[in-house]
Amino acid sequence: MKHLFATVAILAALFLGADHSWSAEPLLSIIFSANSEGAVRPCPVCGGRIIGGLSRRATYVQQSRQNEGKTVPIFAVSGGFEFLPESGKQPDQAKLQALAKAYGMINFDLGLLTPGEAGAMRKAGISLPGQWITADAVTQTQLPLPGGGAVGFVLFPPLTPTEKEAPKDLIAQISKAVEAQRRKSNIVVGLSPWGYFVELLYLRSNDAVLPDVLLGSGPGPGFKGMVAGEGRAYWMRAYSLGKALNRLEVLAWPKREAGFRWSDDVDIRSLNVGLTDQFKEDPAIAVLFEGMETD
Repeated sequence: MKHLFATVAILAALFLGADHSWSAEPLLSIIFSANSEGAVRPCPVCGGRIIGGLSRRATYVQQSRQNEGKTVPIFAVSGGFEFLPESGKQPDQAKLQALAKAYGMINFDLGLLTPGEAGAMRKAGISLPGQWITADAVTQTQLPLPGGGAVGFVLFPPLTPTEKEAPKDLIAQISKAVEAQRRKSNIVVGLSPWGYFVELLYLRSNDAVLPDVLLGSGPGPGFKGMVAGEGRAYWMRAYSLGKALNRLEVLAWPKREAGFRWSDDVDIRSLNVGLTDQFKEDPAIAVLFEGMETD
């Protein structure tokens, strides 16, 4: 049922966003992917349209880098839950190897691995490139911008299944990491595997120093970006099973002053990218899964 609601939301966003204006050239573009749960093939019966697929995702990232990437920095970021289904059931080794190779070929600039995914990789003797990080604790990293500056990232560690909100000491640790990244980055992006409801409570926290952008994954709905945290943060969440991508465009760097608030479609904007048949499948990715039982 949750995947049905997610599909309806994706299709609605496709139609509502069809005439979205992208006239102003951004300073930064982030393509966000997460919650694919090992899905590979396009969904053949999603609202009467065939959408999704890892091969189409690869095509979209490649085309974006080749086209807009000539003038605008484009970072492809993965937020976790890409390799294993939410049930935690382990895919067979052949599929896991093919998934690891496919994601390596797409060449995400940064990827968050959940502990379960990292453990499955180790058990299968599979390694991913160094930009894939398992954040067992609050982790900081940066991606440099052409011509100077950087995008700072704070990767949130997972919570236990019984935790319904982030502990105060963990929020304090994240706040310190955000403050550290603010001093040396143009913009600070948080990567969270906590799920919708925990992220919502976190963004409502008066004590937290919020990242400028929160890219969410884990249980709950996916959606294109919205202003949150009383304007202090911009929040978007990944769609399920690889049916769509999120794209974030930063039009102006956040100001480091107490009264700064994001203004949607003025200094930041977002788009839902439904992976319909307008995107051809990348044959180099598709061939990895030929003859394989996948989704």
